[in-house]
Amino acid sequence: MGKLIGRGFAQSVVDEAAASLERVGLIDDADFAARFIQDRMRLRPSGHAALRRDLRRRGVEPDLIEAALEEAFKDVDLEAVAFRLLCGRRSRYLHVERAKALNRMYGFLGRRGFPSDVARSAAFRALDEMSGDTTNLD
Repeated sequence: MGKLIGRGFAQSVVDEAAASLERVGLIDDADFAARFIQDRMRLRPSGHAALRRDLRRRGVEPDLIEAALEEAFKDVDLEAVAFRLLCGRRSRYLHVERAKALNRMYGFLGRRGFPSDVARSAAFRALDEMSGDTTNLD
């Protein structure tokens, strides 16, 4: 709505139009947030932080964001999602020394909004699998 006001529409006109659209079900931020998260997890999996940030940028209220995240992630194993992302990028890490590969993995998962503990666990698991080593190198 800020864009409409910025383009010269009166606040009252914008509010009235938005209320009218909400009444007929054409504006539903809760549904938008749920669908956005669902699409993002299918097309470009991300952690809570990135999804929260992207929904805020789109003007969704914080309480709606949290409810949508809670619902969407109730049965999702974030570490498994992060691990699959790293395995899909396997070739980027195969010929790089271990410490450098770990840093790259942490950075990638951090930019995607995964918590640091999830990123760490997924990165060690991915490196162990890539090297054929089944021991945890903590």
